[in-house]
Amino acid sequence: MSGLIVDRRSPRGKVYGLVFVLAASLVAVLAGARNFRSIADQVADFPPSLLSRLGGVWCRFSGVFRVPSRHTVRRVLSDIDGDAFDLAVGSWLLERVRRDSDGLLRIAIDGQVFRGAWTDENDQFTLFSAMVHREGVTIAQVQVPADTNEITQVKALLAGVLARDAERVVVTMDAAHTQRDTAEHLVGERGLDYVATCKGNQPSLLRSVFTKVVPLTKGPPHHVVKERGHGRLSHWSTWVTDAEGIDFPHVRQIACIRWDIFNMDGQRVSKECAWIVTSIAPERAQAADLHAYTREHWGIENKSHYVRGVTWVRRRAPSTHRKRATSHGDTQKSRRRPAATQRSSRHQTNHRSNRPRSHQSTTTTCHLERELITQSDLDLSCSDHPAIPTTGSTGAAHTKHDHAGSTNVPDSPATSRSPRSASKWLLPYYARPSPHKALSRTPPEVLESSRTVTPR
Repeated sequence: MSGLIVDRRSPRGKVYGLVFVLAASLVAVLAGARNFRSIADQVADFPPSLLSRLGGVWCRFSGVFRVPSRHTVRRVLSDIDGDAFDLAVGSWLLERVRRDSDGLLRIAIDGQVFRGAWTDENDQFTLFSAMVHREGVTIAQVQVPADTNEITQVKALLAGVLARDAERVVVTMDAAHTQRDTAEHLVGERGLDYVATCKGNQPSLLRSVFTKVVPLTKGPPHHVVKERGHGRLSHWSTWVTDAEGIDFPHVRQIACIRWDIFNMDGQRVSKECAWIVTSIAPERAQAADLHAYTREHWGIENKSHYVRGVTWVRRRAPSTHRKRATSHGDTQKSRRRPAATQRSSRHQTNHRSNRPRSHQSTTTTCHLERELITQSDLDLSCSDHPAIPTTGSTGAAHTKHDHAGSTNVPDSPATSRSPRSASKWLLPYYARPSPHKALSRTPPEVLESSRTVTPR
């Protein structure tokens, strides 16, 4: 794997090997490090046994393992090729996953916007990744350029995923990737299979799939799954038929997966439908297989996106940055200003966050895998068949609430104590605010009594 990554440092004066710095940085990030300084601090705390296994450098004069400084870590991680590193790590992980594979490799592809990261050209950073269904291992990832979207990056993402002899690779994707060019590339050029969701972004395809599958829903489903959990009863019914007359590249089967939700009393709460197109032949995938592929695809949200977004704190919205001039005439980003709830109370006297505001309207959306059927389109008490899908977005209506008489008003600065107001007691004595400023706000009678000196 290290042969794919080029070390751009000069051989002269180089103390630490590339593999050691990368391995030690990886262990430090897994331990909670989030910047170059914390990575160096974590590596310095490693026990000698771990440094030895990572390939550390032993110093004969001091009798301890040498550890890289934060400057060395920054230089190494900044100089390596990120794309080559992703390809090397993804290939290594793919080989480990295939050891437990049964001849079928199921991959889910999806993109994610990291709100806590940005580039000089764009305020948002989008990462397009591929994950193995069962293991939840990310085997490939590419950065989406700022001037395009993830639809054009399927070829670059799956470039390192090569199918072996007698191995089947099934790629599951959401409605955004239900494109003719993507299907032609996967099946026609790569020899892979796809399972895609059809929605309003392909109206002609959605209409043709709907027209052919809906008559089957009048009969018994080909596969049924019933589950109980989260205070509800969920029933999944699947109908599958051939794709004759469907104008889409390499499509072999189409399906409808209906998700019925009931409360604990058996009353229907909602109904959603997913319209599926796939290139897998009927003898290789039945209704139960298509149901499993569609549901397992959304494991990428919990196993990959959630881990990156919450555990590694990548989805925090960046605060407002102001550029300040330096002594060299250049501009650089200043430090982030603390949030309004974290500032001292003396800065929030007339702050607008303390004023009661009306509740903003919200919109309820569903997963991209399903076509939501709203209450207005479907009478849940009289019909058991999915309604005709629309090409527009299906979300709840915008509503506004009047909070004029509400008692849920934020506490005033005089009664609420900000977490930042207690931080001054953690500072050294010489760094604390002067107590003489507080004396000017003290009542005269209290101030006069405090100055009285009791004789001994």
